[in-house]
Amino acid sequence: MRHGRGHSRKGGKTMTGKSRHETVNRSRRRRRRTLPVLILVLSLILTAADGLQVLQVQAEEVMEVTQDSIPAPEETEPAEVPAETGETEEAAPEAEVPEQTTEEENTGEETAPAPEETEVPSETTEPAEEIVIGEELPEPDEEPEEAAEETEDPEGVDGEAAEPENEEIEENSDPEPEDDGEEDENWDWEEEEEEELILTDLYLDPRKGSDENDGSSEDRPFRTLNALLNLAELRTNFEDTLTIHEKAGHGTPATDTLSSDYLAFLNAVIVLYRQEEPAPYEGIYLDPVNGSDENSGASPDEAVATLEYALSLSPSPLHVMNEVALTQDTSLSGIRVLRYETYTGALFQVLSGRLVLSDTTIDGQKDLFEEEGFPCTALVVVSRGELVLKDGATIKDACGGRASDASDGFQVTDYGGGICVESGGSLIMESGSAVLNCSGVLGGGVHCEGSFTMNGGTISGCEAIYHPISSLDASGGGAAVSRGGSMVMNGGSISGNRATLGGGLMIGGSKRFLEGSTFTMTGGTVSGNDAFGPGGGLYLQCGCTGTITGGTFSSNITNATTYGGGGIYVNGGQRDPDDRGSMLEDAVLYLEDTLMTGNHAFLYGSGMAACPSSTSSLSLLYGIAMYDNRSDTEPYSQLYISNNDPLGNHRGGAGPEVVISERMPGGGKASWIDTLTGDPVSEDLLDTLYTLQNSTVVQYTTDPDSAARQKAEAQAKVRITGNDAPDGFGGGIAVNGTIRFGTGKGILFVDKTVTDEDGNEIEDNGTYTMDITLSDPLNGSYGQMTFKDGKTQLHLKNRDSIYAEGLPSGCTYTVTEEETDGYVTHLTGDTGTIEENRASRCHVVNEKKEMPPPEPEPEPEPEPETTSITVSKVWKDDTEEARPESTKIYLTIDGEKTEQSLELTAETEWTGTFSDLPVNDSVYGVMEEEVEGYTDEVTGSAENGFTVTNTRVPEEIPEPEPEPEPVP
Repeated sequence: MRHGRGHSRKGGKTMTGKSRHETVNRSRRRRRRTLPVLILVLSLILTAADGLQVLQVQAEEVMEVTQDSIPAPEETEPAEVPAETGETEEAAPEAEVPEQTTEEENTGEETAPAPEETEVPSETTEPAEEIVIGEELPEPDEEPEEAAEETEDPEGVDGEAAEPENEEIEENSDPEPEDDGEEDENWDWEEEEEEELILTDLYLDPRKGSDENDGSSEDRPFRTLNALLNLAELRTNFEDTLTIHEKAGHGTPATDTLSSDYLAFLNAVIVLYRQEEPAPYEGIYLDPVNGSDENSGASPDEAVATLEYALSLSPSPLHVMNEVALTQDTSLSGIRVLRYETYTGALFQVLSGRLVLSDTTIDGQKDLFEEEGFPCTALVVVSRGELVLKDGATIKDACGGRASDASDGFQVTDYGGGICVESGGSLIMESGSAVLNCSGVLGGGVHCEGSFTMNGGTISGCEAIYHPISSLDASGGGAAVSRGGSMVMNGGSISGNRATLGGGLMIGGSKRFLEGSTFTMTGGTVSGNDAFGPGGGLYLQCGCTGTITGGTFSSNITNATTYGGGGIYVNGGQRDPDDRGSMLEDAVLYLEDTLMTGNHAFLYGSGMAACPSSTSSLSLLYGIAMYDNRSDTEPYSQLYISNNDPLGNHRGGAGPEVVISERMPGGGKASWIDTLTGDPVSEDLLDTLYTLQNSTVVQYTTDPDSAARQKAEAQAKVRITGNDAPDGFGGGIAVNGTIRFGTGKGILFVDKTVTDEDGNEIEDNGTYTMDITLSDPLNGSYGQMTFKDGKTQLHLKNRDSIYAEGLPSGCTYTVTEEETDGYVTHLTGDTGTIEENRASRCHVVNEKKEMPPPEPEPEPEPEPETTSITVSKVWKDDTEEARPESTKIYLTIDGEKTEQSLELTAETEWTGTFSDLPVNDSVYGVMEEEVEGYTDEVTGSAENGFTVTNTRVPEEIPEPEPEPEPVP
């Protein structure tokens, strides 16, 4: 009986526990020149049961042939025996016996026995292996050579297997080598004495199996029929029944390809059991590498080559078998795109232009690849263009996680995840879009090194999976932004994701990706995410910046046992792992009008905790309302800031810089309480920037009244609620870097108090007016004040307070108040300069005074009596042409000319009046400035008016000169 295939599995891995007769027969085969050949007749029995076939192999006769004379066999085709499309391989050169199969046999055609002699059926892939029934084995003289590596059959199966049993060598197999009377000095008899196993059930799955499996159960099926038969030949009692359980895939089942492989099973009944019928192909197959637009696209072998042609065929679904490169604007709508079952690369790569998806699902078929441990590239890679996900667009079930550590440097070859945005690309998510159930090393749903704008949609059920590279942590379950990338979140939700660092979001990546990335959030929700380490909702890496002016962080969890940050973790500066001589800057997070309630921590800082070995900068200037957070460790502090690490902080130097505001958003008092003493926090420690000295711990809580809470809740834009650090510090936020609530600029605070003369506050219902002037001509609202050209007017009552926030540093201010009767105004801090991260304060105190009765006002003096004098002019001449254009009349008092004058013209009709002249004993008169060619005469009186008459002076006619007497 001839064994059909070699005994080694793919990759040269030999099956363990080989029987002794196998090795002996392989040794004997190499020294033989002739061999008896079994002429086999195959009969295929099809049973009536669904999906069940029985193949019975029986021996007919044995005859001997030589290497030099093998007559050509007559070819017959047994009835109902399907042909196998076998693989073609070259025969091994060591073969000395011409036991090769013909081409017809190798392609599935069976050779009928000749009347006298025939060629032994065998494969072209390797020398045939024979067992001569009843012949004594000669002594083995050398180790057998391994069979040539088989080419995998492209098909495979699932099923259930019985446990292997010990096998006994059948009576028709070769005798034990002891009976030969010969012994190979190199033979390892201890190994050969292992008890053989008998297999009666083997499992095959052409789609999801692997030839590295042992085929013993439906969880460990082979992928190819050849690998299964190789094992069956070694581990099967040929007198028993072998059942092959195949989980059928597309096309012809592997067990229907009957070839010389089955000839190994003499007198064996092989039951081929189909667990499911092959499913018909559906949809269109797209293969830009191997396809052709002349194909139908109806199967993998008929794949088309271009997306344009595939879309014209109305694919439902579209199976992508190789990467589709896009260089122009493309829109996909109303289709389902599937990753082909054996393809692990990107489905689409956007090289330029826009790819717009609406009502379209791109499915990575994660289950097909995760089970076999085959990680894949992101479904869509955006290199230089733009990807837009609109309503109904879904990226789902991507299985990523492949990475590599290249020489001394670090290089990630595949990030995985649903979407990868490279430095020149951008991603926009709109309402109704989704990234679901994806995984990757750095960004389970989205990895971004370019630009990512999230206006709506959801990223959910994604995870950053860990890969065993020591310098890389699994970061950003929902999304990761690294290498200088940016993310703007205006809406949507990131929920139900998980990772080692940053369950929802990672900004900056792990320690190998620290370049300055940015995160801006104006709306949306980050909720229900889970991190094994810090940052349940968001991890902001050192060297990166975040700005949050709106949105919600809720119900996120960190499982870190130290400073975790259930909602947010802000990392501190540290030494650059790639440059030991440089320091990386703190991560900086800005938040405005933040409400932090309902968070929990097992240790301190249920609202917020700052690491003791950092140089954290904390600015809580009218930008945070923190109350009703809960911790499990006394003293129950909501705010915990420590500089108590004996090892010193990360960067060396001074400890954290802290400024804590007395007021919350809306202007209500936080009412800070020191939980170490139970006393209210001194005003000297509020609204003032100070450095926390070594061995100093701040543990505060708050107790605002209901009015202050209502104001804060009404003004809150950012909500950090219901987050948890069940094993560590910082239920809402953990800080190792810099965090600033408010605007990060300066604040001016003005308050009003009314007292008596002894300085005791009194009841007073008056309203007092103040003016504030800034050196910068600001316009608009700044906190509770509105400025126009840098000026504003306030109207305050007793106990009122008001503030302006976001004022630019370096700007000077002046506060003034109008005087109020009965009060003396005292101003403290009425002038100053706005400083960054500090609050400037102006106290205005009105001290009430007992005022003496006012002195009676003197009687007003009577108004002096006045008079007026009219002056008119009369011309006496025979022509108006000689008159001047104007004349000037002067007032005289007691005959003396004064400077008071009138100018008379033809337009005034040569008339004028001296008005408001006091009535006294003086005598008023007038005189005229000389007019050439005229004489003047003044007549009249002050009471009745004066008249000035101008008379023309006649011109003198010169006498003629006498004529000279003639000369005699």
